[in-house]
Amino acid sequence: MDIENAQLAGLLALWETVRDGRPLPARREFRAEDFQPWFGHIGIIELHDGPKRLYVRLAGTAINRYDGRDFTGRYLEDCLPPEVHATMLAPYERCRTERAPVACTMDARALKGAARRLDRLLLPCGDGERVDSVIVGMYAAGHQRSRVSLYGGDSLASAALY
Repeated sequence: MDIENAQLAGLLALWETVRDGRPLPARREFRAEDFQPWFGHIGIIELHDGPKRLYVRLAGTAINRYDGRDFTGRYLEDCLPPEVHATMLAPYERCRTERAPVACTMDARALKGAARRLDRLLLPCGDGERVDSVIVGMYAAGHQRSRVSLYGGDSLASAALY
């Protein structure tokens, strides 16, 4: 699988380093300073039980600009129009069930933010078996892109969704 965005490719490399061959890294294994190269472009989503599952623990300033508002402290299900839930939230479910990174491109017009298309990388974290949070990296499509091929295409899932 190719990740065209150099920043997202670097974020995946960090996740792989912390994971160190295990099924999943724990979110607590990442230090705030580890994310310094991606400040503003990082989000942390906690997975909760119940009908509202995707709780935004952190949304970086660039993500807020892209989304058109700050989702921090809210459930994504409450922030997005109901008619786009199935499409926009599907990558999170895929990340959770496959316990693997998901790269996706989103049409941001539904959010009325500053970008038309967003490249995202969703990185699962958990206790080794269960995904309890997702680290999200997000950049406006075309932001300092370079082609980077990682892991022969086997370890990164892809979706043309949110």
